[in-house]
Amino acid sequence: MAQTSGCLNQRSNSPCANAFESLLEDDREYFRAASRIEVVDGWQVLSPGSLLPMSTMSIVEPPPGANECPPQIIAFCQKRGFESIRFYLPGPETAHRSWSASFVRGEETAMFGNLADTEFEPLAADISVRALQPEDDRLKQSWLDMDSARPDGKATSGSDYVAIENAKADAGYMENYVITERGTPIGSFGLSLGQPDLVRIKNLLLAKPHRGRGLGYAAIGFAAQEARRVSRRWIGAFVLTSGTARNLYERAGLRAIGAQTEMIAPLALLADGDL
Repeated sequence: MAQTSGCLNQRSNSPCANAFESLLEDDREYFRAASRIEVVDGWQVLSPGSLLPMSTMSIVEPPPGANECPPQIIAFCQKRGFESIRFYLPGPETAHRSWSASFVRGEETAMFGNLADTEFEPLAADISVRALQPEDDRLKQSWLDMDSARPDGKATSGSDYVAIENAKADAGYMENYVITERGTPIGSFGLSLGQPDLVRIKNLLLAKPHRGRGLGYAAIGFAAQEARRVSRRWIGAFVLTSGTARNLYERAGLRAIGAQTEMIAPLALLADGDL
C-alpha cells in the first residue's frame, strides 16, 4: 500500500491539497481530451473520438458520492461495444471497499514538488530534451514493443499507445518530448500545463537499455525549467504504486501527497449481476 502524507487532512487551501486537486483534475482532462463525452444519469461516459484508436477503453466519471455503478451505465457502455469499464476515485484502495468486488482496484500515488523549496538538478551536459517529431513515432513504438512494461501499466500495443499520446497532444492537452543522450533519442514524456500553478509530467518512458541510470531526471529537470518559465509553482505526476518511478521522483525531491484508486471490470461480468 502506498504511503501518503497527511496533508490532505489539512485546511483545503493548503499547497498540498491544492496541488492534489489540480493533479486529479488534470488526470480527468487527460481522458477527456480527444474523447466524445456523453452524460448518463449524472455519469460522464468518455468514448474514443476520431483521433483515438478503437482499442481505447471506456472511461466513466462517477458523480460525487457514488458508490455503485448503476445498470444503465453498464448497458450504455455495452451498446457502445466496450468490453470493460474503468474509472478513478480520489483516495487509496482502502477508502473504496464499499464498491463491488467485481472491480479490480489499482492504486496510483500523487507526487508533488514545490519549486520554492525543492532544488531540481539541471540537465547533464550530454542530455537534452526536444519536442517530439513525427519521425520519432516509430522509434517510440519500438521502445514500447521492446518491453511489456508501460508507463501507465496498461497492456496497450505500442502503436495504439503512440496514437493515444499523439491524439491527446493534437487535442491540446499536452506537449510530447523526447530525451536524447549525445543526440540519440533514449526516452520520451509529456507535459501538461492545463492546470493553474501546475506542470504535470505524463507517461515518462525510457528505452529499456537506458533504464537504471537516472536518465529520467531529464524529464523532471525539464519540467522544473518549464514551470519557472511559465511562472508555475508546482510540478507533479501520478506514479504506479508497484512501479519504480516513485523512487525516481522521491530522489528528485518530490513527495507523495495522496492517492487515487483505479477501478476496472469487464462489462460482461458486471452485466451478469455481480455488482
